[in-house]
Amino acid sequence: MSKKKVVILGGGVAAMSTAYHLTCQPDWQEFYDVTLYQLGWRLGGKGASGRNPARHQRIEEHGLHVWGGFYENAFSTMRGVYKEARRPPNVPLHSVETAFKPQAFVVWEEQLKDGSWSHWPMHFPTNSEEPGTGGQLPEPWAYVEMMVGWIRQAFMSFPLTHIVHNARRSNAPDPHEHHVMDFVSGWMHTLIQASEHVVEKVFDGSAFWMLQEAVLLTHKIIEHPEEVRASAEYKVVDMIGGFIDWLQATYEEEIWAHTEARRLYILMSLGATVIKGMIVDGVIVDGFPIIDDYDLKQWLRRHGASELVIDSTPVWAYYDYFFAYDDGDTDRPSLSAGMGLNHLLRLVAAYKGAIFWEMQAGMGDAVFAPMYEVLKRRGVKFEFFHQVENLGVDDDADCVCTVRLSRQAALKDGSYDPLVEVKGLPCWPSVPHWDQLKDGQALKDSGVNFEDRFSTWDPVETYELKVGEDYDYLVLGISIGEFPYICQEILERDPDWRIMCDQVSTIQTMALQLWFKPDAQQLGWAMPKTIMTGYAQPIETWADMSQVIDREDWPATLRPGNVAYYCGPLKNPERMPKGPDPGFGAGQKERARAIALGWLGENLHHLMPEATVPGEPDKVDWSLLVDQDEQQGQARFDAQYIRANYTPTERYVISRPGTNRFRMTTETSNYKNLVLAGDWVYTGLGGS
Repeated sequence: MSKKKVVILGGGVAAMSTAYHLTCQPDWQEFYDVTLYQLGWRLGGKGASGRNPARHQRIEEHGLHVWGGFYENAFSTMRGVYKEARRPPNVPLHSVETAFKPQAFVVWEEQLKDGSWSHWPMHFPTNSEEPGTGGQLPEPWAYVEMMVGWIRQAFMSFPLTHIVHNARRSNAPDPHEHHVMDFVSGWMHTLIQASEHVVEKVFDGSAFWMLQEAVLLTHKIIEHPEEVRASAEYKVVDMIGGFIDWLQATYEEEIWAHTEARRLYILMSLGATVIKGMIVDGVIVDGFPIIDDYDLKQWLRRHGASELVIDSTPVWAYYDYFFAYDDGDTDRPSLSAGMGLNHLLRLVAAYKGAIFWEMQAGMGDAVFAPMYEVLKRRGVKFEFFHQVENLGVDDDADCVCTVRLSRQAALKDGSYDPLVEVKGLPCWPSVPHWDQLKDGQALKDSGVNFEDRFSTWDPVETYELKVGEDYDYLVLGISIGEFPYICQEILERDPDWRIMCDQVSTIQTMALQLWFKPDAQQLGWAMPKTIMTGYAQPIETWADMSQVIDREDWPATLRPGNVAYYCGPLKNPERMPKGPDPGFGAGQKERARAIALGWLGENLHHLMPEATVPGEPDKVDWSLLVDQDEQQGQARFDAQYIRANYTPTERYVISRPGTNRFRMTTETSNYKNLVLAGDWVYTGLGGS
């Protein structure tokens, strides 16, 4: 049996995962020959990071990257990678446990009525489980049971204790007051009046009874699913909904005037709405795709959430988490309820260890460097400096018959060694190894950007790979943003591809990294190390990433005390270039720079009050930024790292309502030799 040649196009997380799992098969080399083609000099796609040799090997990311504790497949893959890498114990990041550390403290930012901002800290409990070690995700009813139990527990700790006391009172209904009887359905009203049993308990006249009975009933449904009828499910809806309605009608004004009570009520109300929506819309039976046509806010409104709750910080923070804005326009929020709810419940109810895990170096260092080393050792071939130009289809349009490639640069020795060692850790550089390229110095002086198809570089050569000769199977692991440039023949022939590209949207994003001399506490951040989201647009997410400073190579005189990462959407331009246009990238980066400067002046003071000029909170104290050239004033800002992710491969895939159905799966490309991989394929979790 002859080997099948597999060509993988792209070097992002999906393409690399494909190469890894394909070559995990026993004796894979007897069956496959695998070659991966990558634009530019490094792997990672939207997760790539680089080390800047001109600035003490500081880490420069495409954005702010943390992993959720429910990333079971990702952690399982990395456990296998690190086990096979067999790094010595004295080497930094020698295991998954040293490469990823738990982060359980999250802060949302709440905008108050007067326009000011208030920190909303969230301590998510940790557990002893380890992500990537197997196990099943909860079934939809298990999520319901968790939420019902949490609402009961949350109310038990409600800060307005007299409300808890009143909820427990067993008084006969008073027709002149708001009480629980006003909010139960007719069938329950009859049952209560007749003193009939519901889940073996008799109604005692209290609002708290509803929570107790909802907990018992959901547990019974889980334990005895064969006995479940729709009426039991709707009893849970009425019990939880009745309790929230009583709370809102009786104490809303008092609750909204009390910070802790307001925040807990918002979370309880959101939980109750999700429970109702999952049951009423049949999510627990038919799955999350059944509500894909709704925007998440629209879906919450459909199931009775108040406008105050819908417009609350947790909801906005979730849109920010996904950059969920049409065209990157923060005035146009857009997030599939089916995708968003599926992800949200996994995020908060199915995490292992901690809700988030932080890499202890750049994502390129922690993820893609060890993956590359393992795959290279296995025998996977890597062809760097290759830009895909076109996928050609045959007359019958049942296979991809050619791949046209542009070789971006010629290698001096015929091969390219991409990594650089920084303090004992293999890393990706932020620029190519010019000394390994023919005419490398001239290319460096020209300012060419090999990761930007709009940059003005002339290919060394353009050539074609042919099916049956150079490959048997093709894996398309390139971002969907590139398809208008590389899949024109397919788009002309295939309506499925055209509608997918029309419906599955991408947006630009921006990232900012600031290295400060003082540490976070000295800058005025009074809480523990955190990840923050839901803040002022468009740079709505921030994280203290100071754990990576030890992996950078700063001299003692320049060593930062804090490094802060910021990110957010960057509104799409009115047009995208059709060919080389070096001014486009420069213009997008200047847009990002101007936005960042304006945003820092308006918003940094709330996060780091000591990072601004005393008495002038709208002015950043630039002298606190690390700058090896010791420039003065705002010039120090330009020594930091600002990035506009504008190229087609860098754009973020969003999940608009009603669009997940147009995503193809890995095996439904309509071409017999083409397999799909990327954040644009259908997974049920959108483009996260």
